Amino acid sequence: MLDLVAERVAVGQLTLDDADELVGAAARRGEISLPDAARAIERARAALQEGEMPVAAIWARLAAVAASHLADPLSTAHAFSLLGLAELGRASPEEADHSLDRAVRLFESAGYRGVDLANCYYGLAQLRRDRRQLDEAVDLATMASLIFEEHGLDEDVANCRYLLGQARYAQGRMAEATDVLNRAAHAFALSERNVEAARCYYVLAHVAIDQDQLDAAADLLKRAQITFGENGIVVYQAHGYFTLAQVRQNQGDLAEARELLSRAEALYSELGLTVDVHRCRYSLAQVYYSQGRVDEIPVLLAQAEAIFRHHHLRADAARCRYLKALLARDQGRLAEAAGLLAVAESVFLKEGYEAEAARCRELLLAESVAE
Repeated sequence: MLDLVAERVAVGQLTLDDADELVGAAARRGEISLPDAARAIERARAALQEGEMPVAAIWARLAAVAASHLADPLSTAHAFSLLGLAELGRASPEEADHSLDRAVRLFESAGYRGVDLANCYYGLAQLRRDRRQLDEAVDLATMASLIFEEHGLDEDVANCRYLLGQARYAQGRMAEATDVLNRAAHAFALSERNVEAARCYYVLAHVAIDQDQLDAAADLLKRAQITFGENGIVVYQAHGYFTLAQVRQNQGDLAEARELLSRAEALYSELGLTVDVHRCRYSLAQVYYSQGRVDEIPVLLAQAEAIFRHHHLRADAARCRYLKALLARDQGRLAEAAGLLAVAESVFLKEGYEAEAARCRELLLAESVAE
């Protein structure tokens, strides 16, 4: 029966809610057994391994409903873990969070400490990282890593270390970020996962930038760019150009910074990544500010801020306000500058960007603005 229901859902003849009712009723009547639920779990697992996220989600959901009605908590947990991972792969974070959290609670209640629990912890760590709930992300990635290590899954341990490195970098804990990212990069290189190693170098470059180690950052970015180019990872090529532009800007090489931003923007445009296109334009406005070409800045900032606000990217919009404040200060509009800085500082604090909030506060306290 589950095969027929899954097929009907896949072709749009049956909604998932209707499928849930059918499967639940069949399980209560004894028409679906635990072996049926187990087969559905394996179908979901196979689809997930093949990257067929919609198929995996259908089978995992049907398995979860069946196992739940058959009062098998552990099978229900396995089904929800696969459903959460499929939803994560389909970029459905709220649904993924709900399913993975439910799976974790069931696994922990049953005393299960296997790979599916580790996968849940890792998936939840990704979600927490993306929401900048960094302490939780670190805890979850650490728990996942310990279980993967117990099972001898070195590549999964390396994935956890990469995520830990991202979180530690975002927390400003640079020494820990450097250590864990270097360990992850070494493990990836040993297993010839060169793209993953290059991603580690990319984050390590950001760590180096924040520590004013600009030559080291440039070397890391160039090393990463070679791998991204060889493997056709266009989005990371664009990220690399964008970040190298920041390095060159900090080194005072504004002409090369503009050239690199142009390359990054062209790639982002090809990929249809509107937000990243406007991050390039915001960075170009920064370059123009450094060059004293202030007449070209307002239009770039207005366009970028509108896009950022449309996508609810509050920190990016606040960065536009910060640069507007610098322009207003330079032109003697001190009250306007103070207002922009106060708003930007508030946003940075709410979004967890304490260093940028402090920069606003310093400027607010400066005599040129405080008068």
